[in-house]
Amino acid sequence: LYDKCSYTTLDRGWVLGINNVSDQGNRDPRYFFSLKTDRARKVTTITDHHSYLPNQWVHLAITYDGRLMKMYVNGAQVAASREQVGNIFSPLTLKCKVLMLGGNALHQNYRGYVEHFSLWRTIRSQKEILMDMTLVAHEVDVPLPQLVFQETLLNVKSNWLPMKDSPRLPLTEFTSHSGYLLDTSLEPPLCGQTVCDNVEVITSYNRIPTFRHRKVVRYRVVNIYDDHHRNPTISQQQIEFQHRQLNEAFSPYNISWEIEVLEINDSSLRDRLILANCEISKIGDESCDPECNHTLTGFDGGDCRHVRQLSFNKKKQNGVCDMDCNSENAEPWLQEGHSDVDDDCTNSFTPNQVARMHCYLDLVYQSWQHIKKPAPIAITPQIVDRTETSVTLEWFPPIDRHFFEREVGSSCELCGEERILVQYASSASSPMPCDPSGHWSPRGAEGQPQVTDLDKGHPDVEQPCKPDVRTWTPNSAVIKQTVPPACPEPQGCYLQLQFQYPVIPESLTIWVTYVSPEWDSKEAINDIKLLMVSGENISLGPQNFFCDIPMTIRLDMEKMKDEVRGIQIYTLDEQLEIDAAMITSVPQSSQCKKCQPIHYKVSRNPPFQKGPSFLISDLSRTFVDT
Repeated sequence: LYDKCSYTTLDRGWVLGINNVSDQGNRDPRYFFSLKTDRARKVTTITDHHSYLPNQWVHLAITYDGRLMKMYVNGAQVAASREQVGNIFSPLTLKCKVLMLGGNALHQNYRGYVEHFSLWRTIRSQKEILMDMTLVAHEVDVPLPQLVFQETLLNVKSNWLPMKDSPRLPLTEFTSHSGYLLDTSLEPPLCGQTVCDNVEVITSYNRIPTFRHRKVVRYRVVNIYDDHHRNPTISQQQIEFQHRQLNEAFSPYNISWEIEVLEINDSSLRDRLILANCEISKIGDESCDPECNHTLTGFDGGDCRHVRQLSFNKKKQNGVCDMDCNSENAEPWLQEGHSDVDDDCTNSFTPNQVARMHCYLDLVYQSWQHIKKPAPIAITPQIVDRTETSVTLEWFPPIDRHFFEREVGSSCELCGEERILVQYASSASSPMPCDPSGHWSPRGAEGQPQVTDLDKGHPDVEQPCKPDVRTWTPNSAVIKQTVPPACPEPQGCYLQLQFQYPVIPESLTIWVTYVSPEWDSKEAINDIKLLMVSGENISLGPQNFFCDIPMTIRLDMEKMKDEVRGIQIYTLDEQLEIDAAMITSVPQSSQCKKCQPIHYKVSRNPPFQKGPSFLISDLSRTFVDT
């Protein structure tokens, strides 16, 4: 809500939206409420205490009583301020008020959905806001005298006008809710955690023996020889010994190992040491970088020498197997168990460790196994309705997101509820390389990796907003101090990504995880093109983004008459980095129509009168026990 009559400033009024709070300009986006009254000299802005979560519905409420401004997220007060005092508009400017939805007076637009909007004459208390939120959730419109108006956006054309620079009104979509009574929205794991850190999930793996059934884990050893197939990195005897030790250590816990040895003859690669993420600029920067802490770098140019010696001296022969001193370091839960000093580590595990191992194999590293059996649903079913003669149970969807029976070479493992196909890019190329040094690396953004087929192509950058070697970037030169070649104008450098299955898309999600400080996030990506099966290209134009939040673009269904096979992403920023891209099809995708839903077996104690169990063979995830 702003004052359109003021020619000197466009910030008088209030704004509710999403913006970054970081000085870098393209990270940490949060919900914000800004306000400037008629006599105030500057704007006051209050923000949520953490970044917003994309692709989730949220109820926002703001209040101002002439002295105190507040903001609520899902009914909880998250911020307040007393900096502003008095009326927002003077009597002379009351007729200058303009209400904008989906953007502001500075032509900054909102990308997302708005389902309900209410404007009140009086201050709403937190209790009233919670009540309003409940009524909106149940789609109940209650006319009250305190309401200025209540907008459900069902008839946009009669109540709203497009801005002058907008060719048409925003699209209106009629969304249907699933009809499930159970709240299946799991909180995303904290940074550094997985679904196996969920207490209820790991409790189920501890309590239910069938969750810990026998599993065969496949792994690959890449053994590098010189050009004459001599001097291997590791001998065949060592490989066989390690494989035997793995099976002996884990077989008592229903885990066995299947090995594949890949031999490569390359003298140059055999003599090379690769320190992942250790950039030259990090060496000797007066900060100990663990990724550069190696003898070949002089312990990070001396930065880690004191830290390393002090740490190792404390840990050596201290009666504890420390991973820093263990030459056979692996995943924390995969430690086979011996150090170079003493046989301090054990090859036995506690019940909770065993439960976590099986949970990881089922829900985190599903592709490590050659199985088609669905992963268990590790959260207890809940009673969602009951009568005098019946009880209705509903259960969570599969945490691994596999809703259909999986077949080798089939797209069914990529299909979700409503038969929506979700896939990451499967191949990448850059026909217009910008770096003549030969270090061009478009494959970092692929859904399939270069050496191993055990990854699923999800975003894998550990620290968004910082440079990372697992991304695509136009300037992938090793020496950062050199002046990078400029991307050719006007289009710039571009990355072309192909998807395995052409689909009619509903949305496109791109992880842009870094942009150089010289570039504004609104200008770094100057175009995205959809490559259609028919040969036509559709330009989406420039896109704004945040480096720590994926960018999801909802596509115009009226234009999507043909299937999309790939995309091209254009940039003039030589240091911009792209981690991954994902395309989501419209419901009832042709690639998912023939997929058979997984079956659920419902049993109880005492047993059912009509048999030991019931088989549910649809996607309802509900059962009525009468």
